[in-house]
Amino acid sequence: YLVAFRYFFGIFHAQMQSLKSTEDRLRDALANIFENTSEGILIIDHEGFVANANAAAQTMFQHDLEGFSSQTLADVLPDLAGLDPTQWAEAPTIDGLRHDGTAFQAEASLNPLHAGGPYSHFIIVRDISERKRAEQQVFNLVDKLQASKIELERSNAELDTFAYVASHDLRSPLRTIQNAVQWLEEDLTEHFTQDTRDTMDIILRRTRRMEQLLEDLLLHSRIGRTPSSSALIAGPDLIRLVQDLVPQKDGFRIFADSTFDEILVEKTPLLQILLGLVGNAIKHHDGTSGSVFLSVSETEDAHVFTVTDDGPGIPSRYHDRIFEMFTTLQPRDKVEGSGMGLAIVQKYVDVVGGAISVYSEGRGCRFTLTWPNAQTSRQELDRSA
Repeated sequence: YLVAFRYFFGIFHAQMQSLKSTEDRLRDALANIFENTSEGILIIDHEGFVANANAAAQTMFQHDLEGFSSQTLADVLPDLAGLDPTQWAEAPTIDGLRHDGTAFQAEASLNPLHAGGPYSHFIIVRDISERKRAEQQVFNLVDKLQASKIELERSNAELDTFAYVASHDLRSPLRTIQNAVQWLEEDLTEHFTQDTRDTMDIILRRTRRMEQLLEDLLLHSRIGRTPSSSALIAGPDLIRLVQDLVPQKDGFRIFADSTFDEILVEKTPLLQILLGLVGNAIKHHDGTSGSVFLSVSETEDAHVFTVTDDGPGIPSRYHDRIFEMFTTLQPRDKVEGSGMGLAIVQKYVDVVGGAISVYSEGRGCRFTLTWPNAQTSRQELDRSA
């Protein structure tokens, strides 16, 4: 029996030593986590005092262990002290109080200790002051951007209204000037010299240019002001309208490939845009003859049109500027125009959420227009209106 007792006692002793070793390792691991974690940990006793605090908590609250020994939960986390422990989970964001009385925003995780002993709870605390400050900066920036957007929309609306009113009010005196010049020519033509006739021609050309500018300003201001209700048109019919309506010059021809045979698109404002692009190519051509070629392809939600000419081309440094209002690359005495044609095209494209670009190296230009399908473009136009 004694031998058996010694044998079993040896096994029991070895197991107890192994268990103690495991407990020691576990205790060391927990102590290491407690001291080295970046989050603050407070141990609260049954009386509500801070019984222990790790290094992160000491830094966070600006207390050493001796200073913490006289602090209660109400001293360091007053928002929790007034709550029943069952309500602690309802206060994820709270104020923490430092040694100097200043507050910081914190997140706290409250955990009861059910193993008995002198301690009631341990609390994991995270200082989120910097995060909250950054979030507030983001909120403030969003508010400013929203205010700027509203102000920009208001300014644009005022400019559109001004252009709309001005174009109406100025056309009447322009017509009066044109009529007066024509009456003078009819009544005094026998007294005119060649210089006088040239001067009268200049006046008429300038007033016609101003009238065209006002018409274009009026069109520009109307874009997006009213909901779209355009009918659909087949590709071949669209091309025929472009060929019939664009201002023609002798020696110039407009071609379209067979890709138009299969498409169905909104007539307005797409017809206006293609007329602008084709007319612009012919008007600014530097030869006595030339051609403009149109093609189209389809994507899942858009049609992609190309308008290609064999004219003088556009230097790359002007590719962005040509879509601005009142921009023309040739003297207005050489090519009559308001400088609004491509600006009108750009505004139509912007309103429906499309895109337009130009490519030119040497002679010739290719404009690429991405136009949303009929349903998408109508929704964008209605939203803008």
